[in-house]
Amino acid sequence: MKKIIFLGIFLFLSTITYAQIINFTDANFKTALLNHNPVIDTNGDGEITVQEAELVASLRVTGLNISNLDGIEYFTSITRLWAFRNNLTSLDLANNIKLRDLNVSSNKLKNINISTNVELRELNVAVNALTNLNVSNNINLLNINCNFNELISLDVTKNKSIGALKCSINKIKILNLLNNGQLRDLSCSNNELTNLDITKNPNLTQLICSSNRLTTLDLTNNINLSNIICSNNQLTTLALTNTVNPSGLNCSNNQLKTLDISANPNLATLNCDRNQLTNLDFSANTILANLNCSFNTLERLDTRNCSLITINFGNNPNLTTAFLTQQKFLSNPELRLSFQNCPSLNFICIDQEYITPVNNLLTTPGYFSSVNVSTQCAEVLYNISGSIKYDSDNNGCDASDIGFSNLKFVLQSPTGFIETFPNNSGAYNTPIHDNGDYFMFPLFENPTYFNIDPAPSFPPLPISFPKDGPNLIKDFCITPNGIHNDIEVSIIPVSAGTPPGFDSEYSITYKNNGTSIQSGNITLDYMQDVLTLVSSNPTVVSSTSNKLSWSFSNLRPLESRDINIVFNLNKPTDNPALNSGDVLSFEATATAGIDETPNNNIAVFNQTVVNSYDPNDKICLEGDTIEPKDVGSYLHYMIRFENKGTANAINIRIEDVIDVTKLDIESFIPLQASHPYTTLVKDKKEIEFIFSNINLPFDDANNDGYVLFKIRTKDNLVEGDTIDNTAAIFFDFNFPIITDVETVTVKKKVVAEPSFTDYFTLSPNPTKGNLTLTPKGNTDINIQFILIMDIGGNPVGYFPGTLRNFNVSYLFANNYFMQLHTDKGLLSTQFIKIN
Repeated sequence: MKKIIFLGIFLFLSTITYAQIINFTDANFKTALLNHNPVIDTNGDGEITVQEAELVASLRVTGLNISNLDGIEYFTSITRLWAFRNNLTSLDLANNIKLRDLNVSSNKLKNINISTNVELRELNVAVNALTNLNVSNNINLLNINCNFNELISLDVTKNKSIGALKCSINKIKILNLLNNGQLRDLSCSNNELTNLDITKNPNLTQLICSSNRLTTLDLTNNINLSNIICSNNQLTTLALTNTVNPSGLNCSNNQLKTLDISANPNLATLNCDRNQLTNLDFSANTILANLNCSFNTLERLDTRNCSLITINFGNNPNLTTAFLTQQKFLSNPELRLSFQNCPSLNFICIDQEYITPVNNLLTTPGYFSSVNVSTQCAEVLYNISGSIKYDSDNNGCDASDIGFSNLKFVLQSPTGFIETFPNNSGAYNTPIHDNGDYFMFPLFENPTYFNIDPAPSFPPLPISFPKDGPNLIKDFCITPNGIHNDIEVSIIPVSAGTPPGFDSEYSITYKNNGTSIQSGNITLDYMQDVLTLVSSNPTVVSSTSNKLSWSFSNLRPLESRDINIVFNLNKPTDNPALNSGDVLSFEATATAGIDETPNNNIAVFNQTVVNSYDPNDKICLEGDTIEPKDVGSYLHYMIRFENKGTANAINIRIEDVIDVTKLDIESFIPLQASHPYTTLVKDKKEIEFIFSNINLPFDDANNDGYVLFKIRTKDNLVEGDTIDNTAAIFFDFNFPIITDVETVTVKKKVVAEPSFTDYFTLSPNPTKGNLTLTPKGNTDINIQFILIMDIGGNPVGYFPGTLRNFNVSYLFANNYFMQLHTDKGLLSTQFIKIN
């Protein structure tokens, strides 16, 4: 009996103890617990018992003006405690050993005890008044945020697993991160650090260490950094060679004299203002969108390779030139471009759409109206020029010798290759835009034909700028190397359009590319049925049904001559008719005995007849198709331009970017033009034809011109491949005129089957007995014999090819076919026999 009474008393006392009500000294804390979601006061008695507290896993009491968390020690099961934005001054979490996530930021904490919270993963004590933070026992911490405190020191040497550490805006003098190999995100700005060693933190992706006292920053091992903010320090150097991934870099307000970002192609935002930089190379930063390089000592700025949407390069007192084309500064309609207080600035190159906004900006305070704003960015620093003479009599080149143009000079530059071609008088000029070492060597179209003096050396002799500048003159003398016979012929349209019924002018040019005097003949095959010869200069020597011939003699080496011809085109009402869309075919041939390169003795020109035309166009003289067998041969392109403005065009420039996957740029050769011009090839694909001081009028009689060149197709083209090409024509400072796409397709020609109606009519049809076969016009066709077939395919009549009238009265009434067997194939038509 005594045992039973004792057991009852024990159970009663245990129940009273377990149901003990917790006394909370902060009423706001208690109120928060009673209103908590999920519910803590499970019995609804308005009190929190120990039993109820021990069941809580997560506690959120934020922004409730709580001054202390007395009673938190009974919440022994919580893994998460969020009590930010309160008035806490002290916090002891010794009993909360299961805690994994703690956020008590934005309080007034001066001390906190988390020494027993070994399971803690997330710690946020930012925006408090802590002078000390002991995390040495919290070895499982993953993220620490203690920004905005008064910490003098912070020891994280035991926290080897932390991935993010944010300790900015404190008074930390030393930060040892040698044991934190997992660290990915570090923010330690606005402290008193004089040294920061992050060589043992290879996983860092973000580094914010601005506003300290750092004089050096070693990023050698931090190859994964994507965002770097190290502004407001005392850095004199910043090496980013190994740090190839950053998309953002802010190194403003340091003491940097150089900044190499050539190894950072992913850079999208760069703030490097308030340093001592004299030069910035953006050639590798093609996606750079935001740039602030103000308050430096830059002398030249070139962002043409970038993709900028905002830029500030103001307060650079030594800056003279800025190249800003191909950017996107203008937006609705804000101009996101600033360059105040640059007194030495005299030239800005920018796209046409920004010319007016930038000129307007120059009239506002802080800007200088003397700045020249242009779309032409060619900043010529130096020139390589000279003359090339042909010494045909081997007595040395002098002023009486003719110019030589059958070669090109290849210039290997620090940024790529430049090719320049001499003009018809043998003069060449190569503009140089950058300092550095160059190598120059000649390449002949036919290298076995000629010798050159001075002879090229291997490797080529270097040219160095500025040492050899500003104007380097190199003359060359060409002599024949044996006897070589080589005639080249071409045919081009001189008239801008080819409307039916009008006259159209053409020019045949033949040139002696060899070393011996040539004599021979030029012939032109043309479509006599739709073209009528109006005039020829020189006069035609002989003429057949579809062929014209001329003779020539004593054509000296390198000499070229022209034959100018005018044809009148048939009208749509003529017989045969000529309509828009029809194709006129011409074939010019030069013969002068045995020729070393017979392929260029024939020139083919296929011209589409049009009612209206674009005066600025690009055409392939071979037409819009080439046979598969002609792959690897030359195509001849003609670019035509016409000044449609209201004033003379002083300079004209044509840009043609070659598709080097379809065309062999090494085979490119300029042939001729309407006006004196120079030719450059840049980066092995960009061709420029430059008509300097052309002064092209704007009246219809004199306002047009052209340039002709040839280039081989790649050998690997197959049937069905297409070659697309356009050209951009610049008249002075105006927007370029982009020609329509000229497409050439590799395709076998489909020979049209001859049609009866192309050559004859048969009447009357139906007929009772007599039929008449009538030729259409001057038909060049021979009928061998004529058959009449019934609808079953059985022959019921045979007639000689010369017969034109037929008596078929013997046939029964029915449908029949008349077949003409001719030298052009089988022609067939149907007729009806009636009674």
